[in-house]
Amino acid sequence: MENSIKKYNNPFYSLGYPNFRLYWVGMCISNIGTWMQNIALPWLALTTTNNPFLVSLVSASQFIPTLLLSLFSGAILDRVNKKRVLIITQVGFLLVSLSFVIMIYLDWLNFGLMIVLSFIYGIFNAFDSPCRQSFIYELVEQKEDLPNAVALNSMAFNAARVIGPSIAGVIMTKFGASSCFLINSISFLFVLVSLFFIKTHPEQVENPIGKNIIENIKDGLIYIKNSSVLSLSLIILLIVATFIPNFNVLNSAFAKYVLNGNETTFGYLMSFMGIGAFFGALLFATASRRGPSRKILYTVSILCGIFTFLCGTVNNLFTAGIFHILNGFCYILTLSNVNSTLQINTENRYRGRVMSIYSLFLNGTTPLGNLYAGFFAERFNPRVAFYSCGLAGLIFIGIITLLRPNSIKEYLQIKKE
Repeated sequence: MENSIKKYNNPFYSLGYPNFRLYWVGMCISNIGTWMQNIALPWLALTTTNNPFLVSLVSASQFIPTLLLSLFSGAILDRVNKKRVLIITQVGFLLVSLSFVIMIYLDWLNFGLMIVLSFIYGIFNAFDSPCRQSFIYELVEQKEDLPNAVALNSMAFNAARVIGPSIAGVIMTKFGASSCFLINSISFLFVLVSLFFIKTHPEQVENPIGKNIIENIKDGLIYIKNSSVLSLSLIILLIVATFIPNFNVLNSAFAKYVLNGNETTFGYLMSFMGIGAFFGALLFATASRRGPSRKILYTVSILCGIFTFLCGTVNNLFTAGIFHILNGFCYILTLSNVNSTLQINTENRYRGRVMSIYSLFLNGTTPLGNLYAGFFAERFNPRVAFYSCGLAGLIFIGIITLLRPNSIKEYLQIKKE
């Protein structure tokens, strides 16, 4: 009993699993490189085109494959060895990032090539993202420790969201954008090394004889539809993920045209978002022994819309930083609660398909959100784009509440399935 209390007072207790620890360390390093590239690409696109809408197209092209392929990738992941899939995707990411470096060095990179390379990167991400989420289940032996592992995964991602942009702003100013792509390509080697040392024994998932990929996808969708916990969690995620995380598009334009800043200003704005997200993930990890809270999930999803709207009202970096921190805090609590809710309430034979829908709604809707935000930023200005995104999130949450009041009430009262 004493060991259990000591364990749960430690927000890092799931790192006690050697396989998860190896995976987590590799991902920590890789995520820093990824966030450096996430800063370099939109800034490179903006300085090349001087058009926020074209920046949104570059960003959208990276996520369109997720929109197109997620359902298929989930059905495939339920049939194959996830570790092997991750090895393939990391090698793919590495090669695409190196291609950016070569194109920049040879002065061949233009808007069209940015679109093509981003799209190829997105193809690998369509398989990588749900695979990463599903793979955690194989690394943590006890199911009750999954929320903590999910939270630590979010902490690693959001610590990188702070560190990566901060470094990227300085690196781009002194050495150019190509340096960020080079560092990112090197960072994937750390994941590959960690995967080499990870030894797992995945459960053998039976696929009904005669069922093809399409039938497996259909079974997965029916499984989600029949669970109010899964379906409503994913609907909330769909709304939040579409309208809230358009910062790669909006912050580059906001930093340049509203705050009259440069790459460093853009990096600071992205770091502020990461600071809030990091502390949100830390809070979730500390309280993870209680499991995910749907009341908190519903509340913070509303706050995301409010803080996104308020981001458009500011005139200086300090106030912008405050609202970005608050938004990041609420946004990561939304994602962590949804992720843990899905992991805990999903049978293992459906895990790949359910987490592929999670990835579809989290990443696949990004092109739609980017285009929506980019349109308002180009047609009006970045302020109006922030207003439009915040209001849209609030309106759709309100519509779901009005159309399905009994389902929402039941959803908030269910303890755990």
